[in-house]
Amino acid sequence: MRALWHLPQTGAPIWRREALLDVGGFTIDQPCCQEHELYLRLLIAGKRFRYADAGGAVYRRFETGTLSTKNPAKVRLERRKIENRLQEHLASINELTPYRQWAIDQARFDMARSAWSVDPKEALAIHEEIVSKPFYPQGAAAPRGYRFAYRLGGFRFAERLAALRRKNSAPTESDA
Repeated sequence: MRALWHLPQTGAPIWRREALLDVGGFTIDQPCCQEHELYLRLLIAGKRFRYADAGGAVYRRFETGTLSTKNPAKVRLERRKIENRLQEHLASINELTPYRQWAIDQARFDMARSAWSVDPKEALAIHEEIVSKPFYPQGAAAPRGYRFAYRLGGFRFAERLAALRRKNSAPTESDA
């Protein structure tokens, strides 16, 4: 769940004070992705987690926006740093299983897809970080047709086809 970025925001979990103090609490100068950076340090410190599906939290969106909405490229950069630290940590303790590597690579794929429309060079650089060979993407960012194109011609090919499809399916003035 950590690698796939599916952890609850930090307002929902019940935290042991000692666990947070042991890892130094939140990193105040962390520009974004604070909760995931904290989860990573807790994981590295060997803290235990227990999932409870009954918990909940309200995530507040600010009218002025947040860094996550104002600067997605910065968010991708920070997220990549966190994913890379996770990969290094798991490898160092001999816990980087094929599934965990795939999950890290899936997160990289998701970031690459989100970057493509604004910066194809950034997207390609992110995609190059994928370690699993062969890599087969899944999830909402990889619908069946996209997965077929990806397997047939790779990331750049699939993205170009997806861009053509979006362009051809976009409404025109005459449709209005």
